Amino acid sequence: MFLMNITTGAKYECTIEEWHGILAMAKEEGWEPQGTVLDLAFQLFIHPEPNCLFESDLFVTLYVHHYCLSWDGNYWVPEHQIVRDEDCASLLEALVYSDVPAEFLDFLGEGPFRICP
Repeated sequence: MFLMNITTGAKYECTIEEWHGILAMAKEEGWEPQGTVLDLAFQLFIHPEPNCLFESDLFVTLYVHHYCLSWDGNYWVPEHQIVRDEDCASLLEALVYSDVPAEFLDFLGEGPFRICP
């Protein structure tokens, strides 16, 4: 899996186990997750409909829209969800004195990112 900065496109690669460890460590250090979000435009981009029929395209759009609206805000399962700027700042604050890699702290300092499979 990898994390990708929304603005710069910078990537931070890690295993799912490392990511879960980082999240657990942050919670131990007092981080209170705000919840992730899905954005409709990106979800439609990564779930293209090969059939060009209007009805099919409309169904996919409605389905993906519902999926985005019903998103549970999790950080655990990589679905291209976004960790927002305020959440990045609080994650960085919680982890600044921990033993996470310095590269990850630098990555967090760059702002919002996607959690990608």
